[in-house]
Amino acid sequence: MAKIIRSATNDDGSLPACLHAVRTWHDGSPLASPLIQAERLFLALDFDGTLTPIVSHAAEAILPVEAGSLLARLAASDRVTVSILSGRALEDLQSRVGLRHIIYAGNHGLEIAGPDWYHVEPEANQRRKQLEELAVRLDKELRAFPGAWVENKGLTLCVHYRQAEKTHWPDIAEAVRRVARGTEDWLRVESGKRTWDLRPSRKFHKGTAATYIRQRLNLEKAFSVSIGDDTTDEDLFEALGDGLTIRVGFSDDTRACCCLASPAEVCEFLGWLARIRGLA
Repeated sequence: MAKIIRSATNDDGSLPACLHAVRTWHDGSPLASPLIQAERLFLALDFDGTLTPIVSHAAEAILPVEAGSLLARLAASDRVTVSILSGRALEDLQSRVGLRHIIYAGNHGLEIAGPDWYHVEPEANQRRKQLEELAVRLDKELRAFPGAWVENKGLTLCVHYRQAEKTHWPDIAEAVRRVARGTEDWLRVESGKRTWDLRPSRKFHKGTAATYIRQRLNLEKAFSVSIGDDTTDEDLFEALGDGLTIRVGFSDDTRACCCLASPAEVCEFLGWLARIRGLA
């Protein structure tokens, strides 16, 4: 549990109306108290579908101005550490957020960059050539399904099919499984929101990345807030289950203890968090 200090905020201790409980928090205590009083906060946030709305093509995602402003305000505090963990390639994520004092984790946490340090998961790094070969095979398979395409992010692959005909979705899934057959000992294949993610590490994910960041920065005692909207964020919720875990989009099938309806409500929550921490 995070160390408790006296807070200068005048907040009444209640949670924002946009935050809905899915289940009782792990120890049954009031959720607002540690958010207000914890000496340090550790934020672990997804990008697509969490900070930004889901768009028809991944290249169209833009961080809303208000969300960027709130992230900058929180990250500038010496009592808040902000990390963004995304399935996007690290450089892509950094360019779309473009803020200092933030920890960026790309490729579902396989590569992580702080202000003056960098880490890449060794096993994934050694599989680059094999991933390239899988990408070529996937590209050939997906030509039969207009609107479906494979994105090679260096350390991971992602098959996008949001723009493909719905009748082709089962065939696309079968194509992914067919190409991945025989790689079960080293490749993790997971479905997302109109995507299939192929990751060359069955042990390293967003949850282990968040744990690595906390340990590297000596944040084990910081109170954590994790927010995400997709299957890959469930690893994050499990790893940070001692803090506040929030799923974007209402779902009973989640390890998160609370839900927010949309990225707009994520922004509302971050604004509330900044106010109660005296950062408004």
